[in-house]
Amino acid sequence: MGRGTGEWPVIPGYRIESLLGSGGMGRVYLGRSSSGRRVAVKVIREEIAHQPDFRERFRREITSARRVSGAFTAPVVDADPDAEPPWMATLYIPGPSLDARVRREGPLAGKDLHQLAAGLAEALLDLHRAGIVHRDLKPGNVLLAEDGPRVIDFGVVRPGADSAALTRTGVAIGTPPYMSPEQVRAQRYTGPESDIFSYGSVLAFAATGRAPFEAADVYAVAYRLVHEHPDLAGVPEWLRPVLHQCLQKDPALRPSSADLLALLGVEVPEPAPPPAAPEQVVRSNGPRTPPPPPRTGRGRVRGRRSRRMLAAAGAVTVTAVLAAAGAFALLDDDGKDGGSKDKGAVGSAPVDGGRKLGDAYQPVNGGSPGGSAGYADSRGRKPSGWEPWEGGRDLTGCAYAGGSLYCAANDAVLQLAATTGAERWSRPLTGPVQPPAVSGGMVVVSDGEGLRGLSTSGGAERWSFSLPTPAKSFTVSAGIAYASTQTGSVYAIDAKTGHKLWAEQLNGGNTSFATGPRVRALGETGYLIGSTSGQDTEDAVRVVNRHGKTSAEHKLPEGGCAPDTAAVSLLQGSPVLDCLSYKDDQPALLHYAFAARSHTLTPLDADPRSGLAVQGGRAYVVAGQHLLVVDGEDKQVVGRVKLSDKAVADRMAIVAAGGRVYFGTHQGLYAVDPAEGKVVWNSETGSGPEQQTPPATPLVAGGVLFAAAPKGGWVSVDTRS
Repeated sequence: MGRGTGEWPVIPGYRIESLLGSGGMGRVYLGRSSSGRRVAVKVIREEIAHQPDFRERFRREITSARRVSGAFTAPVVDADPDAEPPWMATLYIPGPSLDARVRREGPLAGKDLHQLAAGLAEALLDLHRAGIVHRDLKPGNVLLAEDGPRVIDFGVVRPGADSAALTRTGVAIGTPPYMSPEQVRAQRYTGPESDIFSYGSVLAFAATGRAPFEAADVYAVAYRLVHEHPDLAGVPEWLRPVLHQCLQKDPALRPSSADLLALLGVEVPEPAPPPAAPEQVVRSNGPRTPPPPPRTGRGRVRGRRSRRMLAAAGAVTVTAVLAAAGAFALLDDDGKDGGSKDKGAVGSAPVDGGRKLGDAYQPVNGGSPGGSAGYADSRGRKPSGWEPWEGGRDLTGCAYAGGSLYCAANDAVLQLAATTGAERWSRPLTGPVQPPAVSGGMVVVSDGEGLRGLSTSGGAERWSFSLPTPAKSFTVSAGIAYASTQTGSVYAIDAKTGHKLWAEQLNGGNTSFATGPRVRALGETGYLIGSTSGQDTEDAVRVVNRHGKTSAEHKLPEGGCAPDTAAVSLLQGSPVLDCLSYKDDQPALLHYAFAARSHTLTPLDADPRSGLAVQGGRAYVVAGQHLLVVDGEDKQVVGRVKLSDKAVADRMAIVAAGGRVYFGTHQGLYAVDPAEGKVVWNSETGSGPEQQTPPATPLVAGGVLFAAAPKGGWVSVDTRS
């Protein structure tokens, strides 16, 4: 198969007429057969097609789609998994998606809503009878044809028997507002019950115009999915009992797809007339208006392609993001502060009208000598009762949970009140002490003797684990503390009990590390990044599960990663690595996709002076006199913000949070809005002495910045006031 006129591919037997859409796996075109029948042709991206075992997986997808081609799905017309690149044609279904229909014309009601509910129930029955679990049922994957709804996009459909294989590395597939709790937790088994939960969320959206677990960001959505009841206000009375059953947290309590039709009944209810304006009730938890459209065309940073404009538009893995030690630990008990009395912080600040969220900020999963990181932030996370403060001792870094900062000094760990900076407790340790993490009510810290678990409430030592040498790399994710030593040993410790899960001397396989690797983690999956040659360049990655079993080994391209600059994150649900790379002494951003085993190199026009902060598919780095915004997947620098001389220093640690980038030097603190293309806040003093040791990585909560002060000690300021 070759290229046709312009950008259209040539598909034997079909004339391509237009592009319908694109995604991470490929593009979908509108085509027409020789008989005039219109088809939707899915063409796989070349780099994906060359992935090992991909064609076999694509054959299974085609087989699955053919097995479920009933009245409420799009039947497969033709396919060629062996073509270059592979393709599949399904019957073209004219009609808008449910998402587009609701956003354009408002919620469905009466017969239209009942037809949708029954049609989707039949589609799921067809899927589940064939042994198929969709795993990404959402409004965008439902087309509204004249004769009823159609379920499309089987790109993440797998036979039910393969469920465990999908999640054994801690990676779940789905779209946040419509995922099930078991998907959020990345449980090993995700069965048909997960589709039933998504079905309930999709119908709630159709009936009200909003998802039942809607929240300000993906982290809050995930928390609500796991811990809170659905918001079904506005759902018709005849449908509400059905959705209550579908949205049970326990999969065993949900109805089967066969039960749904009986629950819905055959009687078509009429829509109730809308109440008059004076009788409308204002809900106590605030308005539920649709989110504003994404900003585009502002400043120097252009809007991203439509497939990445909204976080909910693509399938992403939530558990790995939340449990990674560079984000919020929403799904554990981390935000409870171990019984601390002062709750005047993020944990008690109302978000979306009073819901309480967990709040562990632990920026230790980013890639830089200073621990640069990226995580979500919103104005609602500003500590309640907070006032500006400064002072105290010099700190090397902090974690933030339950209204407290848990910080490392050279020879101690201490707890500070986030609202006032007051020291609550301090525990002496053997240096060097690395910035701690908070997990399961424990402050996990690495010092000169090994790892320790301290009580959040008073700093009492609950467990200790000795290491032969101080940890070279240390991180905590999903209740697992990972540590590696210079000699090449890697340890995984239960962060709550201190029990060893596994330990290994990494001297076998293709990624035989000459020295101890750096450790990054997403959920229960560890990424060991190191050098196989003994040189400074880190050129290999070994992926391990909770039990230490190697699931994959990756050799990075020539140039590899500069030492300790690798950041592992998720892009459209797939793990990716971004790092600084030097090939022939030319600086670049290396972007590596683990699933596709493909990479891009984006040249940088100046030497980097900071580590990387990665958020939302973009990498931020200070190079020369500019903060650069790099789209590694698209291989381009998409933004450039000029910085003053005082705002730039070597070995800077930067944090991307809530659409801004924060960092500090010994002469000031700074907040940059990349969309505006400028520094929007600074505390430049010019009086701080330049030192060899770079400032510690800052923390951000609702725009409140916690950072090392230029004159010493720490400071807390509101950058958005």
